[in-house]
Amino acid sequence: MQSSEPHPSASAFCEWLFLLIGLVVYVGVQSYLVLGPLWTRDLPPEVDDSLAFLVRTQEMEECFFQDCPALEDLRQQFQEATNDPRTIRQRALATFPFPFYHPLFSAVLLGIKRLGPDLIWAYRVLWSLAPLGFGVAFACLLSALWGKTAAGATLALVAFKVFPSTGLHYLTPSNFAMVIAVLVWARIVQRRGDAPGTLLFGSFVLLPTHPIGGIYVLMSILIALFISGGKSRSRIWKVAVSLLMTIASGVFIISFLDRPNIFNVLGAVDLFPSLVKVINAYVSNVVGGLASIVNLKAGLFGSLPFFFLALALGVLILQLEERRVLLRIVLIYVLFLAGSLYHTHMVSPDADVFFRLWIPLVILLFGAVGKALVHSLLEGLTRLKSWTQQTRQGALYEIERLWPVFVCVVLMGYAGEMILSGSEIIEATRVYMTDRQPLSFDRRQVERMLSESKPGDRVLYTSTMCMAYYFLHGAMQRGAVYYHPAFDGTRVETEWLRRADLRFAVTYNPTVYHPAYEGLDEKDRCISMPEHRYSPLGKRREHHPVAREGWIPVSRFQWIQVESEEKSTEDRIRVLVRNHGETEAISVVEVGERQDRMEEEPFGTMVPSSWTGWVELKPIDKGVEKHSGVYRLLFPPSRNGYSIGGITLGRDSHHWPWDRRALLTFMPCESGERAIQISFDPRKLIPLALGERIPIILDDRGSSTLLALKQDPSPMLE
Repeated sequence: MQSSEPHPSASAFCEWLFLLIGLVVYVGVQSYLVLGPLWTRDLPPEVDDSLAFLVRTQEMEECFFQDCPALEDLRQQFQEATNDPRTIRQRALATFPFPFYHPLFSAVLLGIKRLGPDLIWAYRVLWSLAPLGFGVAFACLLSALWGKTAAGATLALVAFKVFPSTGLHYLTPSNFAMVIAVLVWARIVQRRGDAPGTLLFGSFVLLPTHPIGGIYVLMSILIALFISGGKSRSRIWKVAVSLLMTIASGVFIISFLDRPNIFNVLGAVDLFPSLVKVINAYVSNVVGGLASIVNLKAGLFGSLPFFFLALALGVLILQLEERRVLLRIVLIYVLFLAGSLYHTHMVSPDADVFFRLWIPLVILLFGAVGKALVHSLLEGLTRLKSWTQQTRQGALYEIERLWPVFVCVVLMGYAGEMILSGSEIIEATRVYMTDRQPLSFDRRQVERMLSESKPGDRVLYTSTMCMAYYFLHGAMQRGAVYYHPAFDGTRVETEWLRRADLRFAVTYNPTVYHPAYEGLDEKDRCISMPEHRYSPLGKRREHHPVAREGWIPVSRFQWIQVESEEKSTEDRIRVLVRNHGETEAISVVEVGERQDRMEEEPFGTMVPSSWTGWVELKPIDKGVEKHSGVYRLLFPPSRNGYSIGGITLGRDSHHWPWDRRALLTFMPCESGERAIQISFDPRKLIPLALGERIPIILDDRGSSTLLALKQDPSPMLE
């Protein structure tokens, strides 16, 4: 007589197949979220953080001891003591090249760079592999505790989740460390704590990846100790004590290193906050964290009653030993998460460390949901099969016998609703990642600055992101002065801006602007995360800059008006157009001096489909009669496909009307929106403290502008 039980090899194959399907779903959905924004933009998403990581990576290859001219200058500029919170904040943002906290992450990027053109490409490649790395790590941890089948179901569920803050859709050094930590924990759980070699090796890999790796090391030690027993626990104790002593000695030694600036435990003791600051940090982190969770709750947890029901069911299904392991891991995790709410930093978002740490715990808890779903499904199918072969009895008896079927239906509905909500959030986040910080910097600008400068020359930067891009492409070999209005009255204004060797300036292109950005930090001059659910704590920013990646989408504006500061008898208007759509018209009309009437009929031309180039719109000579100097570009109603990357008057050789110091006015299509005015006067790009220095535009392509600063004959500091 043949047994009805499945053959062990067939059962193992089904488990692996289920796990593989879940992993494929996870990698597919998360890759859809990441790859579009990553490869269709000129720069990686979250430009400020991405460029900061890459600059610190470039330092390892070019300026390991942080002694190149640019970094020497920046270090000296910010040594002046100050109590002004605004000045302190802007200094913290500008000193991004100095913290040296992810050498292993940087080493991986430098290794990938050898296979391609540059570090930006290397970062894109590594980021593209992140969904696979996250998926494999979570699959290992979930399989070790919940089993392969439940792990596959869980991966399919969490594929549609977007986590707050950096989440899993950004590749950061802290997330890179998280992958390593999860793999270490998976091995520890699989071996029930008896994995001293894994603990030792994993710790020495985690520490140079990111400072949060130190927290993961402590958690790994506690997990191994709490779930091990007998002789294995004594071995773990020996490894843990040796490891902690080695780490403490290493941290103490590197505290005396000035360059590179890794970690100074002695200085950290001096900065220990007061009790009031600790309480304020907790309150701020809790409130801000709750607002972020509420915004993404529908996709993260779905209906909380159903989530806790599935969680309880999944935990009860576990064997006693696995349940003991799970509860001890959760206890350790909760303690560390509670401690993380103490952390605060002036340039970090609320609950920053909390959201970096909590992801593996959420994944682990959703393993219970996957376990409950799979168990109820398999048990329900078994009982249904038996039910069809037996005679019917009373309703109560049938319900009691088929309860797994009803539980499975409820859990399927819960999972389906959560996946639908998550899919909507995935798509919205994908658009958000594409549209946030839509900047484009031209490497030819950096090359021109390097070719026209000489060692000893200094460059003025008024943007940290422009500065980071320049540093990434060789500008660390020139001096650097960073200016922000918050530095008025400091040595930056009174000394550094008055140096005779300050010969170049790099600023944003004026089109990287919106009136709503006034007073915001540079990194916040863009849209913020979509509000998927209303919260009175939400602070949504919805305004885009006029130009995105150097191009102005005309679909946003009724018209664009160009007003020249200087009148001319002959005006030639040229417009750089990029048309991805069908053939469209573009026209120009001269506006009267009162700007309430048109001087003549519009003059226009057609822009071919799938074409990029300069269009000349007004080759008219009025002889002795001067033009009003005010022109309005008009667009057809169906103008979804094309954008403008430059407007010039006369014989200006640049992309924008600098020679005429023109004023551009943009009238938004949305009702209630006010007109936006942008000046192309080079003098308005540089600080007033430069005095009579004459700015000369060298290159204005993309989102940045390169200027030469003509020397003033008056005496200046050497």
